Amino acid sequence: MTWEILVGLTTLLTSFLSIMSVVVKVNRSLVSLEGAVKQMTASFEKQGRKNSAFSGQLLDHEKRLVRLEAAKEEQKEEE
Repeated sequence: MTWEILVGLTTLLTSFLSIMSVVVKVNRSLVSLEGAVKQMTASFEKQGRKNSAFSGQLLDHEKRLVRLEAAKEEQKEEE
């Protein structure tokens, strides 16, 4: 084996290890981000359900206010 072949193989191995270290770091970041996105999605769905419940309550209160205002106006007209 000549020196040129040994240097070439060492260079190829070093390059491969460098590239693989970057790939591993990127993969770790992607896995972490995927977990964060799943958690955010679950949180958004939970918040959406809460918002729907509050929306129903607000609609009910709005109907009550409209009825009260209408009754108040009727009383003013009668007087």
